[in-house]
Amino acid sequence: MELPVYEIALKDDEHGVDKISLVESPAIEENWLAFNEDAANFQFANQEEQKLIGALLVPNKKIYRNDAELGEFYVVFTAETIEEIALRYNKNGYATKWNTEHTTDVSDVVLTENWIVKDSQFDKSKAYGLEYPVGSWVGLAKVEDEKLWNEIKENLKGFSVELLSSL
Repeated sequence: MELPVYEIALKDDEHGVDKISLVESPAIEENWLAFNEDAANFQFANQEEQKLIGALLVPNKKIYRNDAELGEFYVVFTAETIEEIALRYNKNGYATKWNTEHTTDVSDVVLTENWIVKDSQFDKSKAYGLEYPVGSWVGLAKVEDEKLWNEIKENLKGFSVELLSSL
Protein backbone atom coordinates (compact mmCIF):
# COMPACT_ATOMS: atom_id res chain seq x y z
CA MET A 1 0.00 0.00 0.00
CA GLU A 2 1.31 3.43 -0.95
CA LEU A 3 1.71 5.79 1.99
CA PRO A 4 -0.14 9.11 1.83
CA VAL A 5 1.85 12.20 0.90
CA TYR A 6 1.08 15.55 2.51
CA GLU A 7 2.35 18.90 1.30
CA ILE A 8 3.73 21.14 4.02
CA ALA A 9 2.03 24.54 4.07
CA LEU A 10 2.87 27.65 6.04
CA LYS A 11 -0.36 28.52 7.79
CA ASP A 12 0.48 32.05 8.89
CA ASP A 13 3.39 34.36 9.75
CA GLU A 14 4.07 32.32 12.89
CA HIS A 15 5.05 29.23 10.89
CA GLY A 16 8.49 28.55 9.45
CA VAL A 17 11.92 27.31 10.49
CA ASP A 18 13.16 28.69 13.80
CA LYS A 19 16.17 26.41 14.31
CA ILE A 20 18.46 24.05 12.42
CA SER A 21 19.67 20.81 13.94
CA LEU A 22 22.91 18.94 13.31
CA VAL A 23 21.87 15.29 13.06
CA GLU A 24 23.19 11.80 12.41
CA SER A 25 20.35 10.87 10.02
CA PRO A 26 18.94 13.84 8.09
CA ALA A 27 15.32 13.28 7.06
CA ILE A 28 16.05 14.70 3.60
CA GLU A 29 18.75 12.03 3.21
CA GLU A 30 21.39 14.61 2.22
CA ASN A 31 24.71 14.79 4.07
CA TRP A 32 26.87 17.87 4.22
CA LEU A 33 29.94 18.23 2.00
CA ALA A 34 33.42 16.76 2.54
CA PHE A 35 36.85 17.46 1.24
CA ASN A 36 38.30 14.99 3.72
CA GLU A 37 39.94 12.21 1.72
CA ASP A 38 39.99 9.90 4.76
CA ALA A 39 36.22 9.68 5.09
CA ALA A 40 34.35 8.56 2.00
CA ASN A 41 30.85 9.09 3.37
CA PHE A 42 31.43 11.59 6.13
CA GLN A 43 31.32 14.99 4.58
CA PHE A 44 33.07 18.18 5.69
CA ALA A 45 33.60 21.33 3.69
CA ASN A 46 36.86 22.20 5.38
CA GLN A 47 38.51 20.53 8.39
CA GLU A 48 40.60 23.56 9.40
CA GLU A 49 37.90 26.16 8.90
CA GLN A 50 35.23 23.98 10.57
CA LYS A 51 32.60 24.70 7.91
CA LEU A 52 29.70 22.54 6.74
CA ILE A 53 27.75 22.93 3.51
CA GLY A 54 24.68 21.06 2.37
CA ALA A 55 20.99 21.07 1.58
CA LEU A 56 18.59 22.32 4.23
CA LEU A 57 15.46 21.46 2.23
CA VAL A 58 14.91 19.87 -1.19
CA PRO A 59 11.65 20.44 -3.10
CA ASN A 60 9.29 17.51 -3.66
CA LYS A 61 11.56 15.16 -1.70
CA LYS A 62 9.40 12.63 0.17
CA ILE A 63 10.27 12.74 3.87
CA TYR A 64 9.05 9.74 5.86
CA ARG A 65 7.12 10.39 9.06
CA ASN A 66 5.39 8.14 11.59
CA ASP A 67 2.92 9.77 13.95
CA ALA A 68 0.85 8.13 16.70
CA GLU A 69 -2.28 9.89 15.43
CA LEU A 70 -1.73 9.87 11.65
CA GLY A 71 0.31 6.69 11.26
CA GLU A 72 2.94 6.42 8.53
CA PHE A 73 3.10 9.05 5.79
CA TYR A 74 5.39 11.30 3.78
CA VAL A 75 5.63 15.08 3.71
CA VAL A 76 6.94 17.20 0.85
CA PHE A 77 7.85 20.85 0.43
CA THR A 78 7.22 22.73 -2.80
CA ALA A 79 9.91 25.06 -4.13
CA GLU A 80 7.63 28.02 -3.35
CA THR A 81 7.18 26.93 0.28
CA ILE A 82 10.92 26.38 0.67
CA GLU A 83 11.64 29.87 -0.64
CA GLU A 84 9.14 31.36 1.82
CA ILE A 85 10.67 29.33 4.69
CA ALA A 86 14.16 30.60 3.83
CA LEU A 87 12.90 34.20 3.60
CA ARG A 88 11.21 34.00 7.01
CA TYR A 89 14.26 32.31 8.57
CA ASN A 90 16.57 35.06 7.33
CA LYS A 91 14.12 37.87 8.09
CA ASN A 92 13.80 36.67 11.70
CA GLY A 93 17.58 36.52 12.19
CA TYR A 94 17.76 32.85 13.20
CA ALA A 95 21.28 32.18 11.80
CA THR A 96 22.67 31.39 15.27
CA LYS A 97 19.82 29.15 16.50
CA TRP A 98 21.08 25.54 16.42
CA ASN A 99 20.85 22.25 18.28
CA THR A 100 22.03 18.68 17.95
CA GLU A 101 19.59 15.83 17.25
CA HIS A 102 16.66 18.23 17.86
CA THR A 103 17.34 18.11 21.60
CA THR A 104 20.42 19.99 22.86
CA ASP A 105 20.82 23.68 22.02
CA VAL A 106 24.33 24.63 20.95
CA SER A 107 26.05 27.96 20.52
CA ASP A 108 29.04 28.89 18.41
CA VAL A 109 27.42 27.81 15.13
CA VAL A 110 26.29 30.34 12.55
CA LEU A 111 24.72 29.97 9.13
CA THR A 112 27.08 32.30 7.26
CA GLU A 113 25.50 31.80 3.84
CA ASN A 114 22.27 30.35 2.52
CA TRP A 115 20.50 30.51 -0.79
CA ILE A 116 17.81 29.03 -2.99
CA VAL A 117 19.05 27.13 -6.05
CA LYS A 118 17.75 29.01 -9.10
CA ASP A 119 19.73 27.19 -11.80
CA SER A 120 21.25 23.81 -10.91
CA GLN A 121 23.82 24.07 -13.72
CA PHE A 122 25.27 27.37 -12.49
CA ASP A 123 24.53 27.23 -8.77
CA LYS A 124 27.21 28.06 -6.21
CA SER A 125 26.92 24.54 -4.75
CA LYS A 126 28.58 23.26 -7.96
CA ALA A 127 31.82 24.92 -6.78
CA TYR A 128 31.76 22.45 -3.88
CA GLY A 129 31.00 19.45 -6.10
CA LEU A 130 27.33 19.35 -5.08
CA GLU A 131 24.22 19.46 -7.21
CA TYR A 132 20.70 20.11 -5.99
CA PRO A 133 17.40 20.58 -7.80
CA VAL A 134 16.07 24.06 -8.51
CA GLY A 135 14.22 25.32 -5.44
CA SER A 136 16.53 23.65 -2.89
CA TRP A 137 17.62 25.64 0.15
CA VAL A 138 21.39 25.29 0.67
CA GLY A 139 23.41 26.49 3.65
CA LEU A 140 27.01 27.03 4.70
CA ALA A 141 27.60 26.93 8.46
CA LYS A 142 30.64 27.84 10.54
CA VAL A 143 31.24 25.82 13.72
CA GLU A 144 33.34 27.84 16.15
CA ASP A 145 33.40 25.40 19.07
CA GLU A 146 36.16 22.74 18.93
CA LYS A 147 34.31 20.29 21.21
CA LEU A 148 31.16 20.51 19.07
CA TRP A 149 33.27 20.16 15.91
CA ASN A 150 34.71 16.92 17.28
CA GLU A 151 31.19 15.65 18.08
CA ILE A 152 30.14 16.49 14.53
CA LYS A 153 33.11 14.59 13.09
CA GLU A 154 32.33 11.53 15.23
CA ASN A 155 28.55 11.34 15.09
CA LEU A 156 26.71 13.84 12.88
CA LYS A 157 26.18 13.92 9.12
CA GLY A 158 23.63 16.48 8.00
CA PHE A 159 21.19 19.31 8.61
CA SER A 160 17.60 18.99 9.74
CA VAL A 161 15.26 21.96 10.01
CA GLU A 162 12.88 22.52 12.90
CA LEU A 163 9.64 23.57 11.34
CA LEU A 164 6.49 24.99 12.86
CA SER A 165 3.93 24.14 10.20
CA SER A 166 0.66 22.49 9.37
CA LEU A 167 -0.30 19.76 6.93
